[in-house]
Amino acid sequence: MIGQQCLAPHGRCAQSACHWRTSSRLWAAAVRPLRAVAAFEQQSDQVELVATVAHLLKWMQGQGAPCTDRLEPKRFKADGGERVGLIAAADAQAGEVLLQVPESLAVTGIDAEKHDLVGPVAAQCSELVGLTLWLMAERARGAASSWSQLLQTLPHSTASPVLWEEQERVELLTGSPVLQEARSRQAALQQQWAQLHEQHFSQAADRFSPSVFNEAAFMRSFCVVLACSTFLPSAECFALVPVASCLARTGNDNGCSLDYDAQRQAVVVTSTRPYREGQEVLLNDGRPNGELLLSTGTLQDGNMSDCISFPASLIPSDRCGRGH
Repeated sequence: MIGQQCLAPHGRCAQSACHWRTSSRLWAAAVRPLRAVAAFEQQSDQVELVATVAHLLKWMQGQGAPCTDRLEPKRFKADGGERVGLIAAADAQAGEVLLQVPESLAVTGIDAEKHDLVGPVAAQCSELVGLTLWLMAERARGAASSWSQLLQTLPHSTASPVLWEEQERVELLTGSPVLQEARSRQAALQQQWAQLHEQHFSQAADRFSPSVFNEAAFMRSFCVVLACSTFLPSAECFALVPVASCLARTGNDNGCSLDYDAQRQAVVVTSTRPYREGQEVLLNDGRPNGELLLSTGTLQDGNMSDCISFPASLIPSDRCGRGH
């Protein structure tokens, strides 16, 4: 659910981008955890995910979503093994709508607050924490969840260094500001869980099964929400948007925009440049690789957000500027 009702009092700021210096060491550091996640998400799961996304597109069409035939899922090779992305099903021009998801099919903090189990707790939390609790509760319902189609397209974990063991963080991230930031975010999440557990979950263990609502599951689910949700500027909220979570990110302004369109009452993916049939469709994301690694567990090769442009010139008195 999107719209003015979604202007929750907590966590309404967009994802802020901190400027990190990406190095070959940082790039190499991500490969081992990515491979670990890939081992968990087996190759057969990627094949199944392609079929699941294709089925989800057809299901969305049945729910009244237009433009569901403009994108197709495809498997891509990645540093960690394989991933599933989306390609253009036909040539597209700049400014064309490639995906339109009705607001009723997007999950926001409002849906979390209305949840029959975690709603009262989610209403007291930030949007992202509320969505995390919603994800934990709905995942526990399995195929019985009315959102099972969406849930099947979301990973069970990410390669964010927030989830790494400390020894691995020290070994792979020493010398990068990502190391301390990952520690800080992990500590903040642990503190958040401790408060939730003390104030709510420990008081009603019969309703909130410890096998479902525990610190490890909360940490993993939060990282999944952070990686797969999108901030919609026009609606001023975060949302889990079916299919859109499969779009790979780019910081080079050569992808698509994603936002809420009040006139269409839908979340819309719009191309900002022409696409050829079969070309991977990317989502514009201006965050540098350090922040991408922390938030999504991924890196982008040649991320322009890691570059700093500045003017330079030679003064007449500089011998380097004289002809020889």
